Order: sequence, then structure tokens, then C-alpha cells
Amino acid sequence: MVQGGAFDKFGYPRRGVFESIIDLIEDAKEIKKNGQSSQASLFEIDNTENKTKIKNIEWDKKELLDREREMLGFFVSEDPLEGYGEVLRADSSHSVVELLDYSDDDEVNVVIAGLVSNVQKRVSRRGNPWIQFDLQEITGSVGVLLFNKLVDKYNATLDGEAYIKVTGTYVGGSENIIRARDIEMVEPSKMILDQDTSPLRISVSEEILDKNNLMLLKELLHRHPGNSKVELEVSSAEGSKLLELKAIKIKKTTELRNEINTLLSN
Repeated sequence: MVQGGAFDKFGYPRRGVFESIIDLIEDAKEIKKNGQSSQASLFEIDNTENKTKIKNIEWDKKELLDREREMLGFFVSEDPLEGYGEVLRADSSHSVVELLDYSDDDEVNVVIAGLVSNVQKRVSRRGNPWIQFDLQEITGSVGVLLFNKLVDKYNATLDGEAYIKVTGTYVGGSENIIRARDIEMVEPSKMILDQDTSPLRISVSEEILDKNNLMLLKELLHRHPGNSKVELEVSSAEGSKLLELKAIKIKKTTELRNEINTLLSN
């Protein structure tokens, strides 16, 4: 109950209460024996010698949420994707909501980074193990199937909360699932620290940046979402001016730079 947050209303950290639970129970027995109020006094910490002092210590975010989900089967105190959604999206080729546009006959190569949930480990009639789970990101969740060597390699890793990047083939329509070819474990907190979020400056002449190329450039930038702003340095006979594309943020990669150079050199 402590791990699920049942006593959060008393204002003490879950780990502190959890590690003191035996002593708190003994305090409660003593209170009951003396005919005093039980629940309110159980968490009333003062300088009385016979009362347990709860330490101000807490599990880190991952362990706290792991214990919460283990007790309740779901998260209640915090969305584990909070603060990580954008950096995970920046490491993906598609969002989950974009995949919904594909039909039953469509198969497309995808890379999706997100949080693992609802892991189901099974064995086929031929005795071959396989794993199915949901991969969550900020726009939704999609099913993922693992077979053969990937099962052997990641079987234990997928227990509990795990952030991963899946590369595979997405099958659209009613199947709506990714058949994984590879998996990479990721650490969103480290990804945020490592991410280059300084602005991307694109230098281009006014002659090349006509309406059509500007539209194509915006479409290209939207395909590379991230946390870096985009600045356009547009030169003309009168000089140059600096413009910011306020509605667009991108992930700076060599691939994106090459695509920009190809577009604006034509």
C-alpha cells in the first residue's frame, strides 16, 4: 500500500514510510493499547521518544514508478513520459498517430522510441518463445512483436519500466503492429543532456528561397522534430536579414543538413 501511494496524503516520502513500516506498526499497537487515536497519530512525527521518526528519503523516479505499477498495475502519481516525450520523438522516424494513416496493405520501415508496457511473454505451438508489448510515446501506443534472437537477448531487460528504441516493419490497418528487427535500450534523461539544442542557422539567397522552396523546406524540417529552433539567414542585393521559423523545432543531424543542402542547391 505504501508503494502504491496509499499514505501520500500524510506528506511523507514513500521510501521513508516503507523503511519505517515495522516501527510504525509497533507505534500503532502502543497507541491503540493506550486508547489514543490510531491513524492520525501514526504519522504525527514529533520529539516524543517512543514515536518513530520517518526519514526524509525517497526512491528515484524510475524505482518509485516501478514500485507503483507493481502494486497497482498502472501509474497514478506521474506520467513516466513527462519531460521525455520530445526527446524520444526526436529519435523516431514517425509518431504513433502518424502510423494510423497506413492501411492493411501497407508495410513501412520505422524507428520508434518510447516506454515499454503490457509485456506478454508466450511460447508458440512449436515451442518458440516470442514477446509482445506496447510501446508508448507522447501521441499514443503501438504493439511490438519480438522473435528469435531478440527474445533471447532482451527477455530479462523488458521486465519493469524500460525505455527503448525499436527498429522494424510496421504493418498498418487492423494489425497495427511493429515486427521488430532490432532494439536499443535508451536513457531519456541522458539523451536530454547530450542533445544539441542550439539553433540551426540556414543561409540561403532570396532568389533560391521562393515560395515553393520555402514550403518544401518547412515540410522537410517538420520530418525531423526536436528541440532546436531554426533561423533563416536570407541574403539579397540589399543585404541579409535573419528570420526565425517560430512554429518549427528540429533535431540537428547530418542527414537533415544534407537534405537541406540538396533542396536549396537545386
